[in-house]
Amino acid sequence: MPELTGNNLVEKSKALVWAKFTDYTAGELRLLEVYLSRINPRDPESSNVSFTLAEYCKLLDLKLNSKNLKSQVKHFLGNVVSVPLNADGTEYVMYPLFTKAEVKYNRESLSYDVSINCNPDLRPVFFDIARSGYVKYRLRYTIGMKQQASILMYSMIRDWMNRSLTSNKIGLKQLRDHLGANDASYDDFRALRRRVLEPAVEEISNVSDIVVDFEKICTGRKVVAVEFRFGYKSKQPVIDADSNEVDCDTANSKPESKKTARKTRTSGYEGYDWSVCDALSVQECIEVAKVVEVKMMEEHPSIKLPKRRDAVYDIVKAACADILSINRDPWPDHPKRYLIGSLKKDGAIEEYLPAFYEIDALQK
Repeated sequence: MPELTGNNLVEKSKALVWAKFTDYTAGELRLLEVYLSRINPRDPESSNVSFTLAEYCKLLDLKLNSKNLKSQVKHFLGNVVSVPLNADGTEYVMYPLFTKAEVKYNRESLSYDVSINCNPDLRPVFFDIARSGYVKYRLRYTIGMKQQASILMYSMIRDWMNRSLTSNKIGLKQLRDHLGANDASYDDFRALRRRVLEPAVEEISNVSDIVVDFEKICTGRKVVAVEFRFGYKSKQPVIDADSNEVDCDTANSKPESKKTARKTRTSGYEGYDWSVCDALSVQECIEVAKVVEVKMMEEHPSIKLPKRRDAVYDIVKAACADILSINRDPWPDHPKRYLIGSLKKDGAIEEYLPAFYEIDALQK
């Protein structure tokens, strides 16, 4: 069982990303995050996960003893989640995520051990993630979140970012369903914004690796959707609203003059699959690739475009897996900077450059 650290990797299926956790507290959602970080999502035999009573209390922000632990575990096991069966969520199946818990006294540690196991009917949701797609991120980005909506919104946005999006719109009803904000008081968008959306966006931007902003989308004066804008902290995108959907507060105001948006420059590395370098964000991987490309042009001028970019991608991918291994201890404070420094050393490029690139260039 992997040690519980912020560097643990969470791999969450899209079914779990878009499931409805209406009755789950923020603490219970954090416990789910830790559970996901402790299993091997490609090995169903790893489904049983154990915690000490002290860890359990810390994760859920609880003050428990052996007498009241039973009722808390019962509440966690009794919660039901709605897993979507189609893209728009109109069809779903409801399950308890976890169907078994054991609480045993450990005489060696003089503490209680709590073990939980996922519902066998939901094993594909936890362990067959390659088929339906998934998001992955470090546990440290969600374990410190105190808002239920923050945790749910974060994985939702990471799913959008996996599709190379920098903004996305979501219908108001679907958003409220997803965040569990179905109380009648949230029919007033001002209450939803003040009590749910703004605190979640602020917490995500402060605690995680991404920054998020949003604006309401209206038809007339009725709020019908919300558009989120997001990006990794190293690069925040600027997105304009569609001309036929405008903010309610400015619908009747005079249009302001706008400068023509400058076309975003690309590096040529945006089309590569950087999810293989899970220790870094996509933008950080691209920044590393730019540095490696400069060194490649100096040391291997015979390798020309587009072959050079493929070689750079393979170098960064291999170096990231080696230098920023998930088991690395201690973990560098600035992973991107550390990786760049390592690749700038003499001989680093040759160490990670597959030989066939240079051979192929020489033959031509």
